[in-house]
Amino acid sequence: MTGLTSIDIQDNNLAGNIPSEFGKLKQLQGLYLSNNKLQGHIPEAVCHLSNLVKLTLQVNELSGLIPECFGNLSMLQKIYLDSNKFSSKFPLSLWKMSGLLYLSVSRNSIEGEVPSDIGGMKAIVELYLSSNHFSGMIPSTSEELQNLQYLDLSNNSFFGKIPLSFANLISLKDLDLSLNVLSGTIPKFLEKLSYLKTINVSFNDLEGEIPSGGMFANSTLQSFLGNKGLCGMHILEIPSCAITNPGKQSKVKEVVLKIVTPVVTTSFLIFLFVSIWIMKRQKKGKSKDVEKVLEIRTHQLVSYHEIQRATNNFDESNLIVREALALCTKAFYLVEL
Repeated sequence: MTGLTSIDIQDNNLAGNIPSEFGKLKQLQGLYLSNNKLQGHIPEAVCHLSNLVKLTLQVNELSGLIPECFGNLSMLQKIYLDSNKFSSKFPLSLWKMSGLLYLSVSRNSIEGEVPSDIGGMKAIVELYLSSNHFSGMIPSTSEELQNLQYLDLSNNSFFGKIPLSFANLISLKDLDLSLNVLSGTIPKFLEKLSYLKTINVSFNDLEGEIPSGGMFANSTLQSFLGNKGLCGMHILEIPSCAITNPGKQSKVKEVVLKIVTPVVTTSFLIFLFVSIWIMKRQKKGKSKDVEKVLEIRTHQLVSYHEIQRATNNFDESNLIVREALALCTKAFYLVEL
């Protein structure tokens, strides 16, 4: 049956190894074997299928290495190998497949670093590497993946900062970097990715302020859990950030002065004029005025020592103190008159 272009026997209970005889089907474009109980290695005979476009082997019990020769299948657009037992390093040749659109190897035991030449996958639309043992830093050459819409690197051992090159992922819709050991801040430029709808950076070592624009405006706590250094006022469950900007501090100070200063000044003037009034009445020695003074004294007044403490022992650098001392000078001059 050498003229077959597609074999679809997925979603069965097929066991055993993948037959090497598949390599004789030179016209085969689609090989669908997912959701079975297949075991053993992928036979290198599969690499003889030069017209193969789609290969789905996910949800089996396949093990060993992913064949390096996959990189020679220039027509291949979709590879689904997730939920198997593949181990060791990922073939370098696959990172250079310029025509590959979809690649999923999630939930295996693949290890090693993602090479710097990942930018060779220029056409890639969906890339799923989650739940493996990938390590190292996320390569900066990912900036060349401008068709990438879905990127899942979660549950690995990636470290370092989120690459600045992510700013060039202009088609990105979903980004999952959770369960790694990434550090640094969440780049603010992610706000400007107009297609980005969801992001998950939970359980890393990130710190600093969570951006508030773009898709971040509607984000929830679940996307940022497990990062003790993160802060942001627009997400209620996360503590607000401490004010470190001198400009913000000066604005707060300005507001405080506008509200507190008039209140304190008014209280001080009331105390001052009441004191002057009492002194003036006492000087005249009229008993009826003494009764009024006693009545006034029943009101709660601010003591001299309280004012002394509040103004740092009448420190003249304080605006209120300078104004109050000037008023006091005028007031006591009037009393003497």
